[in-house]
Amino acid sequence: MNDETLNSGTKAPASDPISAPAEPGAVLGPVLIHPKERLMACVGAAFWFALLLTGPSIALSVLLHLGFAAAALIALAIAVGIWLGIRFGQAEHAHYAVSQLSDGLLVKRGVFWHTETFVPRSRIQHTEVNQGPLDRSWGMASLSLHTAGTHVEKVTVSGLFRHDAIRLRDELLDRQAGSDGA
Repeated sequence: MNDETLNSGTKAPASDPISAPAEPGAVLGPVLIHPKERLMACVGAAFWFALLLTGPSIALSVLLHLGFAAAALIALAIAVGIWLGIRFGQAEHAHYAVSQLSDGLLVKRGVFWHTETFVPRSRIQHTEVNQGPLDRSWGMASLSLHTAGTHVEKVTVSGLFRHDAIRLRDELLDRQAGSDGA
């Protein structure tokens, strides 16, 4: 009898890739972002861009004594701000990615300045799964990772499906699903 046979005489299965530990840094898979996160990014950016462009347009209309044309200038500023905000929100969503690695979590984001944040599993102190009213109604959640570092002590991953946020929380802390840690 050789190494590949068990005591019962059956052949041992080849190494199981699921139960075998992954190499450090191996990508276990991308984490899906909820489709409503794009809507949230666009609405938030549209609000801020419209607000940023409305202030200067009001100041300009007062300084130039535009009178009735001021309303048109302000309306144009709001419209351009909303358009720019929607475009920026779409770009922001397109550049947002989360990958679960064997030894942590990698978060990529940024439109103009791209940022890659790696959170090692060994540095995570505790996690939080947060949901607001809209998140609850859409089945979304955000996952906050608190680390034992001084530079990036908190990383928030927003726009996750709720079940993915809970699964990530449990896997990153090596917890059994549903255990209370007591």
